Amino acid sequence: MPFLSFVGYQLRWQLLRKRWLLPIPLVMFLAYRGINYLTQSNDLMPEMQAVNAWDLMLVTFGNKFNIYFVFGLLFLYLVSDLLPETDLGQLVLFRLKSRTTWWLGKTLTLLILTLVFVLGSAGLLAGIASLALPWEEGYSQQAAVRPETVNLPMKYYDSEPLPPPFGFFSQELALLALGFFAFGLLMLVVNQLTGRYYYGLLSGGVVLFASYMGTSLSGPPPWAKWLPGSHLTYLAMLPVRKIPLQHSFIYWAVWILVFWLMGLVISRRQDYSSSQD
Repeated sequence: MPFLSFVGYQLRWQLLRKRWLLPIPLVMFLAYRGINYLTQSNDLMPEMQAVNAWDLMLVTFGNKFNIYFVFGLLFLYLVSDLLPETDLGQLVLFRLKSRTTWWLGKTLTLLILTLVFVLGSAGLLAGIASLALPWEEGYSQQAAVRPETVNLPMKYYDSEPLPPPFGFFSQELALLALGFFAFGLLMLVVNQLTGRYYYGLLSGGVVLFASYMGTSLSGPPPWAKWLPGSHLTYLAMLPVRKIPLQHSFIYWAVWILVFWLMGLVISRRQDYSSSQD
């Protein structure tokens, strides 16, 4: 079986399942809450009357609870049974004739699913935002006057100018995609070791919860910069993000490399009766 055909088969098997419709009502509900928050803020604080669609994007994807317990948990559930292989999947592995190619195909499938989830959720939210709020090139008046109300760094803690909204929000999506992909790799490795998808789902959930708790540490202590929660999101790191963006990209690159190599070693050593190298 050609490599791209294998990846295409994996994607069809995943994306054509009804569970991948779950992000639609979820994003719609979060958009509803975000719009209510923004309009209520305008009524209570007249000095911040001008809001735009970027505010809804920042409010939704800058909320830590949304990131960890809504988008994060849902993503892990959607890809939780990518491994272990079914009997049909082991037959496909035999046709590929290479465990390295098989593992590369699995991780490429996971990467594509991650991008579909993150970009699809952001795109759907942007579409809903277009129906309720105007799009503007720059930040809204509310973001300029009280940036912390839309999960932007506070002015009196960070004197550096912010990049344009599109660039700033793109950084957030990039970190989310890398972080979710890394968590997915961890889950695949656990699934390989245990042979049960729910162990991988449980391990991913535990790491996600620990990451969330790590963002709530008082201080935070110096060692907290090594926790995943310090790198998963660019937003919601109030009052200001102290870790350079480049360091977060390196952090996730190392995480992904380590778990990808671990999965490769495990896949080579596992006893698949229908596989060969």
